[in-house]
Amino acid sequence: MSEHAPKLRALLAYDADALSVTGRARIEAHLAGCEVCQGELATLRLYDELSAEVRSAPVPQIDYDRMELALRREARAQARGGRALPLALLALAAAVLLGVLGLQRRETPAPMAALPSAPAAVASTTTHPPEPMPTLSGTTTATADAQVGEARATLETALHEGDVLETGPQGTLHGRLAAGTGFALGGASRLTLRRMRADGIALELERGQVSNAVRTGIHYRVEAGPYRVVVRGTRFSVRRDGDHVHVSLAEGAVAVEALPTADSRAGDAAADGRTLAVLHAPAEWDSA
Repeated sequence: MSEHAPKLRALLAYDADALSVTGRARIEAHLAGCEVCQGELATLRLYDELSAEVRSAPVPQIDYDRMELALRREARAQARGGRALPLALLALAAAVLLGVLGLQRRETPAPMAALPSAPAAVASTTTHPPEPMPTLSGTTTATADAQVGEARATLETALHEGDVLETGPQGTLHGRLAAGTGFALGGASRLTLRRMRADGIALELERGQVSNAVRTGIHYRVEAGPYRVVVRGTRFSVRRDGDHVHVSLAEGAVAVEALPTADSRAGDAAADGRTLAVLHAPAEWDSA
């Protein structure tokens, strides 16, 4: 397995067409025989494609005046009746917190309905399991000699949770999984989309290399053999050959964790592993 470390500055200059004719020819000759640098270049181009989408994403709007009016109205009602704080008010406060953190989708503000009064008594203590998070729908943005399941991948092939993606020796497959978030699968690679939910995305790399661009705020992880790379908004790549795993971080920060159980590889976010390293860009990590 190659231990070659790609020169990111040279690749950035090449992608920006800022090299001389001689320098460009030298980089192209190197790229023709270097899968590591091919993967890094694919990462840079994927990031450029997605970064525009991130910058143009709308910022959630909160009508603070309407929110404050409703809170005051409820406070006066509580003072008159001496009741306990209703669950509806707690729900409103939680929704406001989510909005401040930027986790809400932008919606057209609607008139706020009056808050319901708290029930006089709890009718039942029965608890119900939480509703499952909705799945995400992805799509391919570039393909060559690649498959999604048993079908040949083409431009805009749909990607779903559980899909197995595979590329030929010289193949590639780029995919968008959420707004501003996607990946580039290198040649001779195999990847499973283990989890594609609104509360998190998990990929399992069986072999080869996957490069990733992740919008800040999205829970995203790549599992490779006994290791898991956890991120929130960054650019990084993971390369795997058997149990040998190499992580290259170009931007942001990631944590590399051990996977002590099979549960986490099945997509169970509660089965946390031991943290082996916390990386801040630019950085490299190797399991060896």
